[in-house]
Amino acid sequence: MRLARCWREWWFIAASSVCLAAYAFAEDRPAATIVVTAERVPQTEEQAPTVFSTVIDPARHAEEVETLSEALAETVGVQVRRFGGLGAFSTVSIRGVPSNQVQFFLDGIPLSRARNEVVNLADLPLDTLERIEVYRSTAPVRLGAGAIGGVVNLVTRRPAEQPLTEWSGSAGSFATRKATFTHAGRQGRFGLLASVSYLGSEGDFSFLDDRGTRNNPLDDVTATRRNNAFDSVDALFRVEADVGAGARAEWTSETFFKEQGVPGPASPQFLTPSLM
Repeated sequence: MRLARCWREWWFIAASSVCLAAYAFAEDRPAATIVVTAERVPQTEEQAPTVFSTVIDPARHAEEVETLSEALAETVGVQVRRFGGLGAFSTVSIRGVPSNQVQFFLDGIPLSRARNEVVNLADLPLDTLERIEVYRSTAPVRLGAGAIGGVVNLVTRRPAEQPLTEWSGSAGSFATRKATFTHAGRQGRFGLLASVSYLGSEGDFSFLDDRGTRNNPLDDVTATRRNNAFDSVDALFRVEADVGAGARAEWTSETFFKEQGVPGPASPQFLTPSLM
């Protein structure tokens, strides 16, 4: 009986020694290094993590003769309606709501007017933008009360840390042409950005003219669209200054000019009216 008891006590001491040795061995082993790779969260999501938003990079459209209408048309949930060719009056609808229930902002400044809330996309810049923020339904608090359909915020470019001077030009069908020039840089506490872009087209495409008699195809002819040309210039000037204590003062000027013919309906065509 005494031998059996001693055996049980020795077994308990041996088991305890094994557990302590295993615990000490686990403590001495260095932990494995875990590396997590992921894309950086965009600034808009950091500021409004509960908002359904899409950020469009205008640089993807810089090499093509495109406007803000084409850039927004590629966004999920956004429908663009254009009343003509390049440079024609265009509106946007988000999630199927009317255009007058979609608000537009330029650097947080509302572009809609109380008299007419519909914004013409053809009159808004593209090449002078740093990014386009599209908010479906709810908008961030910094933009104020959101519209029923959504909000589009156009964020203009800022002075680059390194001196930058670039220009580009492109051309397309119907005498379409595009040219941009940008100069940016910083000197001490001051930053400067100057960007000018030009877009124009003759818009003299061919179409089937029914002569105003839709039910009589015998008098239909192929005609050329006339008085459909336009020229537009957009200029952005921005000056920034670091005033210390994390504060910054800036002055921004966004100027847009456009002259466009008004051809009227397909038949007859108007040769003299224009819109500035």
